[in-house]
Amino acid sequence: MLVEQLPPKPLSKEEQLIFDDITSSGSAYFKPRAIQVTRFVGTPESWQGIFESEEHYFQWLSANRLHRIDDDLVEYFSEAIAVA
Repeated sequence: MLVEQLPPKPLSKEEQLIFDDITSSGSAYFKPRAIQVTRFVGTPESWQGIFESEEHYFQWLSANRLHRIDDDLVEYFSEAIAVA
């Protein structure tokens, strides 16, 4: 998964006039934000797009009691706790 930042789209003449009128008082300013676009590389996994990492996905499953407890998952979390 890649997150790209694109420059903001240019304003129309009407929008630019409105922002110029508002910012001319000096009490406000206009700073357009960059647009973030997420692209998936290959086939996305079930947790991509919602969770930051697979670890966060497993923690969410565990907190909501939606996972099957098996030896691999218990070993995974015990290693993560030992490292922290």
